Amino acid sequence: MTAEDHIFSPVNELVLSEEAFFFERSLDLLSVIGLDGYFRRINPAFTQILGYSEAEFLARPFLDFVHPDDHVASLAEMEKVKAGIPVFNFENRYRTKDGDDRWLEWTASPQVSRGVIYCVARDITQQKQIEVTLQSINQELEKRIAERTAELEQVNAALRESEERNQLAMEVARIFTFEWDISTDAVKRSPQCSVTLGLSPSSAQQDTGANFFQRVHPDDRDRFIRTIQTLTPEKNSYKITYRLLRPDEQIITFEESGRGFFDQQRQLIRLIGMVADITERQRLEAELESSRATLQQQLTEIETIYQSAPIGLTVLDPELRFVRINQRLAEINGFSVEEHIGRTIRELLPGIADTGEQFIRPIFETGKPLLNVEIRGETPAQPGVERVWLEKFLPLKDGEHVVGVSIVCEEITERKRTEEKLHQFKLLIELSYEPILVWGFEQGIISWNQGCEQLYGYTTEAAIGKTTHVLLQTIHPLPIAELIAILERDRQWTGELKHTTKTGQQVIVESRQQLIEANGQKLVLETNRDITEQKKSELALRRSEERYRTLFKTMEDGFCVVEMLFDENNKPVDYCFLEINPAFERETGLRQAVGKTARQLLPNLEEFWFETYGRVALTGEPVRFENGSEVMNRWFEVYAFPIERAANHKVAILFKNISDRKAIEAQREKLFQQEQTAREVAERANRMKDEFLAILSHELRTPLNPILGWAKILQSPKMNAEKLQHGLITIERNAKQQAQLIDDLLDISRIIRGKLSLNLGVVNLSEPITAALETVNLSAQAKAIRLDVLLEPLEAYVRGDAGRLQQVIWNLLSNAIKFTPTGGQVTVQLTCIDNHAQIQVIDTGKGIQTEFLPFVFELFQQQDSSTTRSFGGVRAGVGDRPSNN
Repeated sequence: MTAEDHIFSPVNELVLSEEAFFFERSLDLLSVIGLDGYFRRINPAFTQILGYSEAEFLARPFLDFVHPDDHVASLAEMEKVKAGIPVFNFENRYRTKDGDDRWLEWTASPQVSRGVIYCVARDITQQKQIEVTLQSINQELEKRIAERTAELEQVNAALRESEERNQLAMEVARIFTFEWDISTDAVKRSPQCSVTLGLSPSSAQQDTGANFFQRVHPDDRDRFIRTIQTLTPEKNSYKITYRLLRPDEQIITFEESGRGFFDQQRQLIRLIGMVADITERQRLEAELESSRATLQQQLTEIETIYQSAPIGLTVLDPELRFVRINQRLAEINGFSVEEHIGRTIRELLPGIADTGEQFIRPIFETGKPLLNVEIRGETPAQPGVERVWLEKFLPLKDGEHVVGVSIVCEEITERKRTEEKLHQFKLLIELSYEPILVWGFEQGIISWNQGCEQLYGYTTEAAIGKTTHVLLQTIHPLPIAELIAILERDRQWTGELKHTTKTGQQVIVESRQQLIEANGQKLVLETNRDITEQKKSELALRRSEERYRTLFKTMEDGFCVVEMLFDENNKPVDYCFLEINPAFERETGLRQAVGKTARQLLPNLEEFWFETYGRVALTGEPVRFENGSEVMNRWFEVYAFPIERAANHKVAILFKNISDRKAIEAQREKLFQQEQTAREVAERANRMKDEFLAILSHELRTPLNPILGWAKILQSPKMNAEKLQHGLITIERNAKQQAQLIDDLLDISRIIRGKLSLNLGVVNLSEPITAALETVNLSAQAKAIRLDVLLEPLEAYVRGDAGRLQQVIWNLLSNAIKFTPTGGQVTVQLTCIDNHAQIQVIDTGKGIQTEFLPFVFELFQQQDSSTTRSFGGVRAGVGDRPSNN
């Protein structure tokens, strides 16, 4: 035996229970053959049946033991197996050591990758001998059937003639239909019924159920009534044979087929059907049965042989009716021998009729036998159970004419199940990555699969025969003696064990152990599952849980777990607080929140919170954000993330109240904006001051140039009086201009320092306006600018400083004339509006841009400083402030 057979024998014993065969005890010939044709291993059945020793088998190729006439067929099957094709039911002869021949039937399963073939052979020599005997019997039967054929033909001819007459009679008047209304008990029949029933046409066609059942034969009446009473809406049809007493005291036999109709309360309300008079047919069947009885008596001797055979035997006629069948096949089919005779395969076994007929009918045409055919199906003997039969179909001939088929049937269901389960279980164990081993109390380990090899590192050869707890240094949760006592008492044990692998690594397994018995030996089937990583994970999880609880209770930030609630459109509508930490109430101000929803605690809470947390629950994506709640009057820094499965819609929320920080940030931002604004104002003022000083320096230098120039010219001795006068006028004009600039600067200084003094009195506004107009009249004439003066009323008195008012008006007029192009117009208008005086200076110059209007009265402000250099003067920059006052 190979190590593989040692591994699987106990496991197979477990699967197949008491019916499984161990390799060493099997009555079949079990072997492992290499692809080179040499036996690798055989069981004792080879030696017992063929007589050679195990050494002789292992030393020679299998072909040396095969009958020479079967070499070619055996080698052909061997080539198929080498190609990976399994072989089923191959028959050949082996020579025994005594020189006899033994017929063997082989099933072979190749394992090409492993270089071996697993073979099961059965000694069918006795079966072959029985087949020879049966063939001889069949020949004798054919002879006797031939002798009776002539007699049967005469009988059949008479029967056919009688059946034709009967069929004609049935067509003419022996078949009728009926309808029975249960509620009224009225029975209606077709016109043909009167002759059959022996009644007048009116009485036969219009009858009652009560009258009809009175005419049914007393021995059949109760059975007939029970048949009607057992009808249901689901099983609403019936077929029955019964006898009827006609008024002329003649007894006729009817075969009736009918169907019931039911109301909503499942009550039978109507019957319809067809009735056939089969009296004549029964008489003919009785005659036929008599003829068959005679034939059956002649076949008693052959039947005795049939009945004693250990396999199923039967003979079918050309209509596939059972002519003869033995007890074994009758038991297989689930009917008695008597129930078979005269009935077809389709009548008795409709489930396998199609399969059987496709093999049997061609034999009547070809006359050739069909051997070793596997048929699968179900029979009434074991409903719902698929069974397998190995069948041989042998033609029975009268000369060249096939008159019947003899069938030899051997049930191989258990053999097939054994082979299939053995194959499946072997593959299951071989392919399993779960460690599975079998060990005995005395033998040690006897089975060790690849799952064990992978987990523990020991090969099968290294493990077989070793004691489990010694090899793996097993640490049991209880003493071994106690464990064995539990196994013997409960037949199983489940628990955790610690094992040590070949490399010295300790692993934890969940072990399931089951006590089995095989040939009086107590064995333990042990299945282990490596849970080392699971245990590590559980330990890490416990530690993590402890850390989490400690952190949960001591953390300064708020924390809660919520379950999101959605409507039918999967829109988040609320969330329920499942868990909160101690800091939660301090950070949110919410009390006793566990078990309550956000809308219960804060009915007007903003939708932002529901939408954000609902998105986390649905998408599984965490989110970090800062947001404020007006309802809660707080700002929060939040980190929300999903926990558990997405279907649970649970979200964990870690948050911090940042309201104070936000207030500080807002104050800081406000101060920053104020400082930024002040800086911009200061920078703008500095720029304007710089520009103003640059302009001022230019303006102060401008009148000095002509003064210095004429002063130098006047020093010339050749200066005439006219030129001297012109020079003096020029010097005086420029000196006054420079004095005016200095006065303006002094006024600006006084304004900035708040020291400007005003000589207040009653002033008629028309006077400073007129004086200012006189001052600028020459400048306007020089540029051909028309001055329009509109003073309404002429007398408008205000309290003010007449000099300063004249200075303001002059400044406005000067600027208007300066920036009005030649030929333009300047209008001065005085109006009264609600006890207020309004002075307007309107020119046709380029004007002031709209965006500069808010700054027009600010100190040192100019729309375009280049215009000052173009037109001269500084009053555009310094004269606005007094006008604002």
